[in-house]
Amino acid sequence: MDLIAGVATIVAAIVAVIAYVRPRSTPGSTAKASSGLVNDKCSESSLVNVISSKTIRVVCFRYPPLIDYEINGNDVNLTGLYGEMLKLIARQEGLSMSFSAINTGDAIGAVENYDTDMALCIFQTSQRSKRVDFSALLHTVKVGGLILSTQSKIRAVGDLQQSSVRIAVCRGEIGHEWVTTVMRIPKRRLTILDTHDNRELAMLVESGKADIALADFITLSQYLELRETRQPAMRMVFRRDPITICSNGIAVARGQEDWANWLDQKFREIQCTPEIQKMETQTLKNYKNIIQRN
Repeated sequence: MDLIAGVATIVAAIVAVIAYVRPRSTPGSTAKASSGLVNDKCSESSLVNVISSKTIRVVCFRYPPLIDYEINGNDVNLTGLYGEMLKLIARQEGLSMSFSAINTGDAIGAVENYDTDMALCIFQTSQRSKRVDFSALLHTVKVGGLILSTQSKIRAVGDLQQSSVRIAVCRGEIGHEWVTTVMRIPKRRLTILDTHDNRELAMLVESGKADIALADFITLSQYLELRETRQPAMRMVFRRDPITICSNGIAVARGQEDWANWLDQKFREIQCTPEIQKMETQTLKNYKNIIQRN
């Protein structure tokens, strides 16, 4: 009995030591079941990192008038409504910005992989919300289509279900997500471009290779305005009854509620300042019934 008791004591001691040295997960961390390792990036607080480093890592793309940037040598200057808002917040909080230009379709992945603290000016969609969280959803933007003016078979959104209608979209953009997950258009009727240059998208309609190009109305209206030629004549459709209306704001990593709430508060405070109100009013006027306050 003494021997058994002694062995039991030794086993209990070994178990206690193993339990003591086993890595402990911290709140918000994600353990990998296969290896028992902790994902350090998931356990970090973006807000704590930003405050301690005094730096915001931000990615964005060209999407005027809401966000754009100017590059002068090694210096990058954010412009557009959201760019000006972020600069004011950074100045107010004593923060600097580490900026990276990125394609629209790559922004969600950068946030998801913790390569950035935030992505500015991102449409919130059901698919994207499965990968990242959203903050400061300040505006909405309508989504529609671009067709030849002589084309008559597409008058309403439901006409896109016609078997003869050929649709062009950019991979990863709102039009692509909508036709594949909502309307479930057969692939044989889709032309999916691996580009974020919407001029190529519209050129498919111009050349007759597609009946309609789907994108947000900011993009479509700017394309029509900047066309080098006015022939063939083109027009936007679904303005009164859009394909969808997307909330637009900031994408942040999942599980970073303190960071998302901080951003939401700061952007809404800055939105009320005279400087930003004047800029926002002019933007909404220039894109009446396309961009609206959320």
